[in-house]
Amino acid sequence: MASTSRVLLAADGDDRGVCPRLLILPTAALTAPLFAAPRLGSLTAWTVVGYQGLLGAVAHIWWYQAVHVVGPSQAEIFTNLQPIVGIVLAPLLLGERIGLGQVVGTLFVLGGVGLTTRPGSYAAKADGQDRRGG
Repeated sequence: MASTSRVLLAADGDDRGVCPRLLILPTAALTAPLFAAPRLGSLTAWTVVGYQGLLGAVAHIWWYQAVHVVGPSQAEIFTNLQPIVGIVLAPLLLGERIGLGQVVGTLFVLGGVGLTTRPGSYAAKADGQDRRGG
């Protein structure tokens, strides 16, 4: 048991994700019978894995470049735009309809992003990006 604790805990006491792993393993074990077994030899399956892996890697590289350029506070604000991308792509890819709630929500999100990214905002000051000299 002592050797296991050394692997799972860093010198500073960081658990290195032990708790999330302990939560996800039973969940995976309980829900696995609900899904069909994957066909691992399928060309479609490997194409999807490659596609997601490549795009995921590119997205992470771009994200960290953005954090480096504009600072973490400014970059984090733009994660609020992810639901808007989903709202825009849903009708295009899935044929879904956009309702009034989505339009109002989009306007609120865009307003919030606009308020927090303008020069002089708290996020701009936190990252040292205040272009008004303040």
